Amino acid sequence: MPQVDATLAFLRTYDAEVRRLVTFPRVDAVEFRIGLFWLPDTAIYPISLTPSFLKAVGDVGACVDIYVYASDGESEV
Repeated sequence: MPQVDATLAFLRTYDAEVRRLVTFPRVDAVEFRIGLFWLPDTAIYPISLTPSFLKAVGDVGACVDIYVYASDGESEV
């Protein structure tokens, strides 16, 4: 999944800065969001988050939010 790969690369590059942001006063949460489009003819949408990705996110104290958007297949971004 390209979004997971990009986030993992970002975390590997900016690990120290994200850790600092997580502990910054008045920061309630640091979130990495993954957006997916659910098409009408889709029965299942498997999402696989690798151990290295989950560990990298957890190590900096951030969380992962997954948003699934209904789509007619014509209005995808």
